[in-house]
Amino acid sequence: MSYLLLVDDDPGILQMMKEPLEEAGFEVICAKDGQEALDLFQKYDFKVVFTDMNLPKANGLDVTLEIKKLKPEVSVVLMTGDPDSDILQLEVSKHVGANLSLSKPLDPIRLVDFIKTSQHPPPTPDGVKRSVLVVDDDEDIREFLCYSLKEDHWHTYEAENGKVAWEMYLKYSPEIVITDIYMPEMDGLELIMKLRQHNPDLPIITISGASTHSLEAAILLGIEEAFTKPFDPDEVVNCLIKLNEDKSA
Repeated sequence: MSYLLLVDDDPGILQMMKEPLEEAGFEVICAKDGQEALDLFQKYDFKVVFTDMNLPKANGLDVTLEIKKLKPEVSVVLMTGDPDSDILQLEVSKHVGANLSLSKPLDPIRLVDFIKTSQHPPPTPDGVKRSVLVVDDDEDIREFLCYSLKEDHWHTYEAENGKVAWEMYLKYSPEIVITDIYMPEMDGLELIMKLRQHNPDLPIITISGASTHSLEAAILLGIEEAFTKPFDPDEVVNCLIKLNEDKSA
């Protein structure tokens, strides 16, 4: 049985979310404030935590930060009923380790799909799990591309810049990397150089609205394919399939 922690000071929200999650086979444990959530987290082996942003005793950001310190691998989803007012907190949530932010009212089906995907990456038709790291400082582009990849049975990792991407590559060893070029912290070209030094055979794809000179530099560094924004996600998926087949040949 997989334990799931649900945190909200609204009993109606807790009940609305609890029922479909239990029907999907999860053991749901509820907390009405941040401190109770942290106390429960110490007692149970939770894999996923859903927490409201605005809570008594400890808010959602505090809960997320503490959970990620204790168990970085736990998936944390922050929920808010007022995304316009909470926009600053939602931006901060990315930096404290939240895996996803959702606005209320929530779609129970989306909740279940997120949990199943985060804990059990979908297999390919032949039973082999494939992984790809998507790197872009534009969250909408990352989510847009990752959605298409998951539809084709890829397990995706996301990073908002080259520095985070490098750390995630060392931790998860994805089979393929897709990266933007212009990003803060560490740009795509520097990331490609580090990846090439570490693993010369790693397939790398760039997606960028950058200048021709930057794309030429990326090609000289040995990338397999380059796509310019806006791009067709189906073309990217087909490229990954071909690269995966070439690796297996």
